[in-house]
Amino acid sequence: MSEAEASPEAEATAEDEGPRTAKRVSGIEKNAKLEVLVTENPKREDSQAYDRFKGYFTLEGEPTVDDALTAGLTMGDIKYDTIHGFISVDGATVEEYEITPRGSRGNDEESEEETLEDDDSDGEDGGF
Repeated sequence: MSEAEASPEAEATAEDEGPRTAKRVSGIEKNAKLEVLVTENPKREDSQAYDRFKGYFTLEGEPTVDDALTAGLTMGDIKYDTIHGFISVDGATVEEYEITPRGSRGNDEESEEETLEDDDSDGEDGGF
């Protein structure tokens, strides 16, 4: 395929893809009930996360977040596993949000040079 025949998808850039997003979870309480939604451990076998995930399978009855923590899981594990659908936690909410690139100042398009030109100071440091 020549360059002239390249598909529009092949020419797409990061800017064309729209804003990048991520997910976060909130509302996880230690006394909230937890349910494991998978039957097999989804983590890489030779990892610490795999070993910790086994703790979910040791929980009996109607386990809580606190029970999972006692079994060796971390709050980070519980948040990650909730976001990725491996577990559910009563009262937890997963939301998607737009990632703001580092160094981005939002819609402020004023350059630093313009800011310096607008400075009303008389050249003194103002007592700083």
